Parts: sequence; structure tokens; C-alpha cells
Amino acid sequence: MLRVLPLLLIVLASCKGQENKAPDVDHVPVKATPTTEENSKVAGTPSDERLDLHGAALPEGATGRLGSLRMLDRSIRNLVFTADGTRVITTHTEGYQIWNLNDGSRGKVLELKTPGDLMTLSPNGKLMATSVDQSDQLLIWDLSTGKATTQMTAKGKTIGLCFLDDRRLVSASDDGSVTTWKFKVSGKPSPTTFQGEWRDPTAFGCSRQAKKVAIGTLEGGAYVMDGDTEGATKLGTATKQINAVAIAGNGTSFAFASADAQIYLWPSAAAAEPLKIEAHDGSAINLAFSPDSSKLYSTGGDWWFRIWNPQDGELVDELPGVAGLEAQLMRLSPDGNLIASWSQHAGERGSEAGRWWLWNANTGSPLLEPPRHRLALTSVRYAPDGSTIATSSEDQTLRVWDSKSSKSLKVLERGEGSIGDIRYSKDGKTLFSAGKDAVVRKWNWKNNDVSIPVDAVG
Repeated sequence: MLRVLPLLLIVLASCKGQENKAPDVDHVPVKATPTTEENSKVAGTPSDERLDLHGAALPEGATGRLGSLRMLDRSIRNLVFTADGTRVITTHTEGYQIWNLNDGSRGKVLELKTPGDLMTLSPNGKLMATSVDQSDQLLIWDLSTGKATTQMTAKGKTIGLCFLDDRRLVSASDDGSVTTWKFKVSGKPSPTTFQGEWRDPTAFGCSRQAKKVAIGTLEGGAYVMDGDTEGATKLGTATKQINAVAIAGNGTSFAFASADAQIYLWPSAAAAEPLKIEAHDGSAINLAFSPDSSKLYSTGGDWWFRIWNPQDGELVDELPGVAGLEAQLMRLSPDGNLIASWSQHAGERGSEAGRWWLWNANTGSPLLEPPRHRLALTSVRYAPDGSTIATSSEDQTLRVWDSKSSKSLKVLERGEGSIGDIRYSKDGKTLFSAGKDAVVRKWNWKNNDVSIPVDAVG
């Protein structure tokens, strides 16, 4: 059984002298994809390097790719939406990767040898602040040029960043200090630092509208403070570490996600006791308020996106992710209509390890799904006339591709176990497959998607 990479098939240059027969699997004749203006902006890609349909670089000697690297990056440790909601920026091994949400393709990379995990964008979308890995340094990026323009030194390792407005950045450090950086017309920002009473901060968030900051600690402490860093209020304590915090835009509600699987929700800073929400299995990991503060989104140690009423802590709705796929990261778009998430490992249905997802926040439907198999390939076959290529996979699907353009033409769902092998009929109109269910099926793929069992002979 053929077993190759689960996500893509690299298509090599065609061999001469094979005009009258289907070429070998290792020599698929496809045309190189022209380099577009947008694709040429991808940092680290030489101008003469070939790119696939979605702007990703091809290995040396390859002229096309069946499938897409879209939305796949195992180095992601954080992600943010741009202010206009048209792009997502993620951490990257070589800096910060920009992704276009119109088609999921890769855009520019903001290059940095030691990118930190933290990112935040100014409300006007012109600036981005980031941390530097294993350092007390902060960088301010001009997103119009893709260049870091300002470097600042924080007190200790930074654990949180947030722009309160276009001229004020707040950072929290592992020594318990919180610093407000005020930007000037020229020169470096001026810092004002407040030393908190807490130890070992683990989570940080802010509300731009209310100009408030929230901090969670390793011991479960929950704190809020004004953005001018003049003092802090302890709301209470969770039983375990705080993983994430969120403040409603109007500043009336404060949410803390804990490793004890609960969300601790204070309707106001004056509330004596929090609402305790049994949110997820294992741990509550991510939180985000909707723009109008009417909903609180969460993810945790299961694959559900859950939506809560901040007033009473009641469950409003839950949106299924992918079975078995825990969302380590979740972000809500500025208009509240999209959810971006990232998962490090594969789920029960074979979803790719180390990819980010885009979801409709109202229906839970996945968006921009890339055309590729989700598990290992088991077979690759040419049509007799060489016009199409069929692939099968352990993900229980067959795919048919245009051999010249590399575009996906058809996805056929078998749904009864892994597919072991496939063959074309002589006229290329029918595909035959055999799988773990010991049944041979034929697919009239040009006319419909129905699989018809083939009767055994003898």
C-alpha cells in the first residue's frame, strides 16, 4: 500500500516520451503556476522560485501541488485578527505570518529571528506590538511597511500586551509589574509602571472601551485595574491557575478561565462573589466577549465552542468544532462574526495537526477549508488520457484533480473505512476503490457521487 504525506502530493515535472500512456506516479505533467504580485511579496521566497496555486513555495524540481498548505503552520503560538477583520496574523518560525481571509492564502511574513508569542494591534490597525522570545524586549511594527520601528525594554519577561488606544500600550511582566507606554509624536514611548501585589501572573487582557486591565495568576488570583495603572482590585480566587481573562467592552463584566474547568464571572468589580460556570472538560482555556458584550465565548479541554450569557452565566449555544480536536487558541473577529482557532494535534476525524481554522461564529460552520486529504494517502492514479489524477486516503475519501492546473475537481466520500487502492476504468469516467470493509466500489465521478458495490465473481 502506498503511504505518503497526509496533507499534500508534490507533483514533479513530466517526463518526455510518455505522450501515448499514463505517466508514472512520480512524474505528473502540470504547468507551473505564475507568480502573482501578491505571491511575490512572501518573505523568504526567491523571485525565481515556483509557487503553488495558493502562493506556497514548491520544493525544488516540483511544478505543482495537489492540495494546499493553506491554513497549515505547526509553529503557531498565537493569532490575532487585523482591525478590519480581513486578515489574520500568526506567530511564525521566521517572524509573523499574515494570512488573507478572502481565500486563506499566505501573505507577507514580518521577519524576526526570535519572534515572541505575544501580539496586539492598535485600534486603527496601523501598529502591532510584539514580544521577543526569551527577552524583556518589546517591538512596535508599522504594518504598512512590515518593519519594526521601535524597541522598548520591559521589566522582566512580558506575559501580556494590549493597546488601550492608538497612543497607549499596556504590558504585564512576570515580576508582577504592569506598564503603560504612552506614544509621542517622536522618540520612544514613555513608561509608567505599577507594581502589583500578585505573584506569577499567567493571563492578561484588557477592554479598550472601558480602559480596564485584568490579570490572572498561577495561584488562581483574579485582579482588575484601570488602564492608567494607578491601582488594582482583587476580585477573588479560583481553585487553580488562570489560563485566560476577558473584559466586556463596556467594562461591566470580568471573566477568568481556570485550569479547574470553570469560568469565574464577576458581573462587576463590586460583586462579592463570582458566577461559577462549569464550562469544559479538563480545563477552560480561551475566552472572548462579543463586541456588544452580550455573549461570552469559551473553549477548553474538549472540542466545543461554548457561548454564555454574561448576566447569569447560562449556556446560550454551543458550536461543535472537530471531534477530538482541542482548540488551544481562539480569537473573535472585530465584528464578532468569525472565530479563528488553532489546534496542535489531530482530532478523531483526522483533522490536520498544527493548522488554524476559521469558523462562522453564528452557525459554527468551518470556512475556507483547504482542498487536501486529512490523513495519509494510500493510492495515486492517472486517468488513461492523463487529464485527471485520482488520490485516495485513510481519511475515507477519494479526490479527483486536474493534472494541468492542480485544481480539485471532486471529493468522493466513502465513509466506510480507509481506502486501500483505486483504479480508473478504460474510458476514465469511472473509478474503482477497495478498502478495509472488503468491498469493491465503483464511482461514476463525472455524473454523480454515488458509490455502487461491485458484485464478486466466483
